[in-house]
Amino acid sequence: MNPTVPDREPPGRPPWWFEVETAPLTGTSSANFRDVAVRGDGPHRRVLGPSVTSHLIGAVFAALGGVALLAGLARMPEEPGVAIFAGIGALFLAIGLLILLGRRRILFDRETGRLEIRSPWSPSSRPLAEIRAVQVIDGGVRSSDDDSYQTFQLNLVFKDDEGAWTRRNLSTHADREWSVAAGDRLAAFLGVPLLDGLRGIARAARPDDEAPFDPASPPFGVLTRRDDDRVILASHESFLPPESTRRRIGCLTRGCLILFVALAAFEVVTLWVWDVPFQFNGKPADKVFGTVFLVGFTAVWLGVMRFILGGMAEFGRTIRGGVPPSGWRIEAGPTEWLATTFDRGRPSTRRLPVQDVEQVELNPTCRLIALRGDRSSTLTPIIDPDAAVWLRRFLADRLAR
Repeated sequence: MNPTVPDREPPGRPPWWFEVETAPLTGTSSANFRDVAVRGDGPHRRVLGPSVTSHLIGAVFAALGGVALLAGLARMPEEPGVAIFAGIGALFLAIGLLILLGRRRILFDRETGRLEIRSPWSPSSRPLAEIRAVQVIDGGVRSSDDDSYQTFQLNLVFKDDEGAWTRRNLSTHADREWSVAAGDRLAAFLGVPLLDGLRGIARAARPDDEAPFDPASPPFGVLTRRDDDRVILASHESFLPPESTRRRIGCLTRGCLILFVALAAFEVVTLWVWDVPFQFNGKPADKVFGTVFLVGFTAVWLGVMRFILGGMAEFGRTIRGGVPPSGWRIEAGPTEWLATTFDRGRPSTRRLPVQDVEQVELNPTCRLIALRGDRSSTLTPIIDPDAAVWLRRFLADRLAR
């Protein structure tokens, strides 16, 4: 089989991928920045959803709009002209909530064999087996008010019961490098061909283990350093929290939003209903200024908490300090391996003689384990699937030397 094409076709017949339309899909939203991200949720699930930048933009719009709306409503009985200010605030708040809550999330689940599109507008589900390929193509030039930018599309390719090819857009934005890399990883995860229209190639379907492996280029989330005859591998970000932890942090995130609404309402009532005077730097200040200041401060304070907790819940990250609160480190020497995991900053180290390690594998919860016969030793906590696959192949290659 030619490794650069999905399969062989009968002589004289063009390959099937030539039947797939290569023009960009129309009617898709676009951005001049990467507004989506692909995250791992265990070894058999991938989720495509809004990026951190998209969440940040939505939160800023919602916070500014909420402050303006509350200040306008509080001032409206005395100054009816402030209704315009309140209307603008309502518009900004609606845009922010739409960005935060209205964006779709696409789940690829190999355990259930389903593709689920979770959207408040048009949710749907279909079998993963209907996906025939992942396509990366030129998305055309898009224009904004004062700028134009080149976009790139990431699409799924389906074939219906009547033999017609259909496509569904996953992303359209200006980040070419991410589109190609995400398409390659997603195609490997699904076990389908990658139709790369940007480089003019069609690559064969391959499992994760056959994805390109470069020992000198670890994936995001893995740091490497050579120390004489040892190789030190360490986590750059924390491991992906278990589902129970994700649910708890998600509840805390929603609690921050509820607390913000309650505090903002209390501040407005305090200043405008109970007529409590507001002072700034020891001097009396206008009620509008006091409302904007107090609500804005509350939004920033709770917003920081929301992004810390929400980031941990959705992206499995923690703030890095001198000692990571959670994570792992592997020191692979010629005769001995040291595997260290951190729990709340406290290290726990296992020593493994190299002769006691026959192979390195992933267990079902996406932990890296060393095996010899029926004995096993855990090398890492739960980690990102892409990092786990790279680490397994790196350590297996080192064992084979």
